Amino acid sequence: MGKADFSKTNLTDSNVRDMLNYQLLNISKVSFNYELLNFMYTNPLGEVSTWYNSTVSLKNYIELSIATLNKLKNANDLASHIGTNSTNILNLFASMQRQEKEFEQEYTNFYQSIKAFNVKEYFSSTNKSAYIENCSNKEQSYFNIINNFLNGRYLAFTDGLTDVLSYM
Repeated sequence: MGKADFSKTNLTDSNVRDMLNYQLLNISKVSFNYELLNFMYTNPLGEVSTWYNSTVSLKNYIELSIATLNKLKNANDLASHIGTNSTNILNLFASMQRQEKEFEQEYTNFYQSIKAFNVKEYFSSTNKSAYIENCSNKEQSYFNIINNFLNGRYLAFTDGLTDVLSYM
């Protein structure tokens, strides 16, 4: 991930920007493949905001992207802007780098599960719990992999980015 090893380097404007952009790219895959590709158009002009407000990863991703891009746009030299919080940010970035391999492995399982599970049908169901209960054991297993990733590794990475932004 990136060029800088955050366990051994100081923050520079360039490596902070690279890391933030890289992490946004990494987590964008999740919301794109899970919710955006599985959006079912019923009334393209009326129901998009209702759907968007009910999304899990997409809404979170867009809010995080806007906040990150605003930080990147409004600071000429991020490293000097960070100041006394550089140790906290270095630790968060180093933690993300240490967990990158696990993130990618779990993302691969997540991606295979969303391909095998009928996500569109799940999203369109009015009673999601009943839908899952009526799925086969294999489908429930896929759903559990999806949920575990979203509530585990994905959430940890988005929380980490949120923490980085709070130090900037």
